[in-house]
Amino acid sequence: QIDSSPFMSVDKPHGIVWSETGFIVGLGDDGDRLNLVNPRTETVELFAASFKGGDETHMAASQGPTFPKGNIYANKGDTIFDVSEDGDTVRKFAVPSPGVNIAGLAFDIYKYWNYRLIATTYDGSVWEIDETGHIEHIANLGSDVVPSGLLIAPSDYGEFSGSILVSLANENKIMAISVIDHS
Repeated sequence: QIDSSPFMSVDKPHGIVWSETGFIVGLGDDGDRLNLVNPRTETVELFAASFKGGDETHMAASQGPTFPKGNIYANKGDTIFDVSEDGDTVRKFAVPSPGVNIAGLAFDIYKYWNYRLIATTYDGSVWEIDETGHIEHIANLGSDVVPSGLLIAPSDYGEFSGSILVSLANENKIMAISVIDHS
C-alpha cells in the first residue's frame, strides 16, 4: 500500500535523485534550483547555489567508480553540468546534441556500459558519456519521439539485461538498446 501522507512539503518539485546526505530535488518554475531535502533533519536547503536549471532539469547521482562518487549531474537545456557532492562546485560537463534539450540522464551502475553516464535528447538520440566528458552517439530512436524515462536494465531482466531502456511517451512503448550491438 502506498502512504499518501506528505513526506516533505516542497514548492513545485521537478526531478528527484538520492545523494549520500538526502534527496536532491529540482524546485521552482522560473528555472529549477537544486535543493537538498534531508530526511533525518526534515529540512530543505538550497544546494549548488550557482546552478540554475531550465524549464526541465534531469539529474543523475554518480555511484562511482569512474565518476566522482556522490556528484550530481544535472542539465540546463542541452548542457549537462557536474555538481560536486557538497554542491560548492558546478562545472559545464558535456553537450551531447547542441541546441537539443536533454530528455533524461542515468548512470550505468552495473558496468554494462563501462559505468558511463547515459543521456537521451529530444531529437531521439541516446548518448554515452565517459568521466572526461567524451560523448559517443549510440542510437537514434527516431526524430519524432518523446523520451520520457531512462534506465539501464540490471542482470535479472533476462534477455534485456544490460540494455538501455527508454520509454517513449508519444509512442506508448519502451525501446531497448542492446549493449551487444546497440540495436
